[in-house]
Amino acid sequence: MNDVTRITEMIKAKIESQYKDDIALFVYYGSQAMGMADTYSDLDFFFIPRTEKGKELMIQFVIDGIGYDLFPITWERIGKIAALEQPLAAVITESKVVYAGSDEELERYEKLRALIQLQYDGSHGEQLLNKSKEYFNDAYAHFFNMENGQRSFAGCHVEASKLVGKVVLTVAMLNGQWFKRGMGKELNSVYQYEKLPTGFENLVESILHEEDLDVLIENCRTLLLDVKELMNGEDKVYSVKEPYSTLFEGYYEELKSTLNKVVRACDEKDAHTVYFRALSIQEETSLFMAKAEQGLWYDGTDHYQRYREGYDRLIAIDLISPAIAKDYELMKKRIHDFDLAFKSFLESKDVDLIIYESLEAFEAYYRDRA
Repeated sequence: MNDVTRITEMIKAKIESQYKDDIALFVYYGSQAMGMADTYSDLDFFFIPRTEKGKELMIQFVIDGIGYDLFPITWERIGKIAALEQPLAAVITESKVVYAGSDEELERYEKLRALIQLQYDGSHGEQLLNKSKEYFNDAYAHFFNMENGQRSFAGCHVEASKLVGKVVLTVAMLNGQWFKRGMGKELNSVYQYEKLPTGFENLVESILHEEDLDVLIENCRTLLLDVKELMNGEDKVYSVKEPYSTLFEGYYEELKSTLNKVVRACDEKDAHTVYFRALSIQEETSLFMAKAEQGLWYDGTDHYQRYREGYDRLIAIDLISPAIAKDYELMKKRIHDFDLAFKSFLESKDVDLIIYESLEAFEAYYRDRA
């Protein structure tokens, strides 16, 4: 009996004798579970407790120079991993169940394992793309820290390592892959993916070993831009133009109250309300028009320049400049012009607008509305 089997059997025996009512599952994963262990491999394992007492099974220990960590994990966290909210798919997919408290709990675990595998079966590319954006967005914080921290050599490389980690996870998801081992073991496999920015391997390798801080930061900037461009290309694969008639149903009617608030704020010389409301009107309208014109929903990582074209071409009313300049009279005129132009534009796109001049007229419509 090898050490791995002896350790797992020891823990299983303890569960059966002391925690039978308190543990749902005992599982191990990683290189040992995948048959890829070497002399330095530890044993990665966890358990799902049913009760507070069950959490007492947790222990960290060292045997013959190898560290072990038996830790608890909740069903809630397992569910988040299965939903790809945490990049730990292999903890479940590449695991072996040593002990199950019941058939129902084992079945629940196997269903979550199957859910992960289903999401990577090649038919859920758009879902993986959307999830990849969440990891990619996190990389921006590390780049900000590199540019605006104390710019120490060690500090910048710590941030660079985190940035590269998030970017590589992003690329893996874009390629429908998940990591079965740690980043260090998987990176060479990532370089073989089909969907990669040009020069990806060279750029990442240069970041990992760059000694010039300015070059390091610039290379990280380039990496973000390159991967963002790759993601933009993937967005276009799944782009679907939605007709104005459905996309903008109810949009103007809801927006009208915001237009009125900007006019009132101009009368009150409320610069803050004018600024935030006016910029929000132009930006959000541009966003929706990009969906209708290009079939793309842009997100918070996209510069306004990427999705303003439709608005500039079809509406072409600048609400931003007078808000910045605190030119209240000009802003009131622009809001008036926008109101007329946007309403006319939507009507030309067969958007049904529910607009009535009196309560009586609306009442007649509403009473007979199916």
